[in-house]
Amino acid sequence: MTSLFKIPNEKISVFVETVLLIIGIGLFALFIQQDGYLMAVAFGGLLMVSLVISAIVVRTDSPLELFGLNRFNKRIFWFCLLAIFIGILPAFYGRYFYDLTDFPQQLTIIALVSPLIGMTEELVFRGYLQGRLRIIGVAGSVSIAAAAHAIYKFLVLWSVNDLVEINYLSLVGLTFGFGIIYGLLRAGSRSIIPALFAHASFDILMYGDFTSMPVWVWG
Repeated sequence: MTSLFKIPNEKISVFVETVLLIIGIGLFALFIQQDGYLMAVAFGGLLMVSLVISAIVVRTDSPLELFGLNRFNKRIFWFCLLAIFIGILPAFYGRYFYDLTDFPQQLTIIALVSPLIGMTEELVFRGYLQGRLRIIGVAGSVSIAAAAHAIYKFLVLWSVNDLVEINYLSLVGLTFGFGIIYGLLRAGSRSIIPALFAHASFDILMYGDFTSMPVWVWG
């Protein structure tokens, strides 16, 4: 495995890399909706994440494999069908819970932006981070990637808690739970593609007719 640091123990190197990623992502999530120098801190965190990932990308022989994008076969196809079902089922429940129509009546720009954000999250958390953590096994890699995503979501919500009433336990719990499911899709299919389908399917159906982005879509 390609390492970021010249540390003999690969697990320690990946652990340090993971900590840096979580710190950078956390800074971005916590301060991105602030003004002035705090926004600069947010972009500093994003820069840290970009530098860590870029350093690994330029050292690997297969950047696509690094993100789980290097193959597509019949196994992945069937996982993609399952992933779409996994994505749309909670979206139907969410629209029912918020007293929305079963399907979006018309698609807005949010139907494009929201899944793009969601797919980017999957590439970072399930694609890259979980892939790097495979060195510690399936259970550890899936759990840590899901926890990192949940932390990110919590910090995004915490940064806007004065603007909107939020059930932190529910949203963070759901983020972690679905992170586990998406992580198992990634591990079982050996590809990030099913997780991309699951997240995008949920976002399009859930938010497709929204005229503004929910605050938690950042996470």
